Amino acid sequence: MRPLTRYVTNILHLALLRWTRVVALLAAALSVPAASFVAEFNSGLPAGTAVYGNSSLIASGGYTNSTCLRLTSNLQIRSAGFVISNDLDSGTPVFTGC
Repeated sequence: MRPLTRYVTNILHLALLRWTRVVALLAAALSVPAASFVAEFNSGLPAGTAVYGNSSLIASGGYTNSTCLRLTSNLQIRSAGFVISNDLDSGTPVFTGC
């Protein structure tokens, strides 16, 4: 085999290995089930959830003017939180932040 041909073959082989890894990682990422959470607040807070701080349920203002969860109002120095304590993804972290 000629040196130039061997050089080009080695480059193509390395490029193919890299793309194979990229495709494998992409396939793994797309096959992981995503957690989902849907709630209606007309009956109060869903089981396994909690609100903190200035959070409150408002009787109107949601979709079709139904009950909605208001985390904060437009006033200064407000803090709030909405926690879902149910395991949505079988132990896989859904969101971590500070």
